[in-house]
Amino acid sequence: MDKKATDAAYHYDHTGAVAADIVVGDDEFGIWFSGALRSSLDVKDIRAVRAAALSGDWRRLVGR
Repeated sequence: MDKKATDAAYHYDHTGAVAADIVVGDDEFGIWFSGALRSSLDVKDIRAVRAAALSGDWRRLVGR
């Protein structure tokens, strides 16, 4: 992985906050996810999660 990709992977792996436990994968039908919000979230936290834009690093990396 190049330096920029390594930095991006570190960022997504160490966000400092967890609001949900999910699993993501892809198969012959496309990308899928399954999971749930954590039960410790209050109404304010749930609203913030629902309002957040989709985030991700969609670059294709050589060798992956």
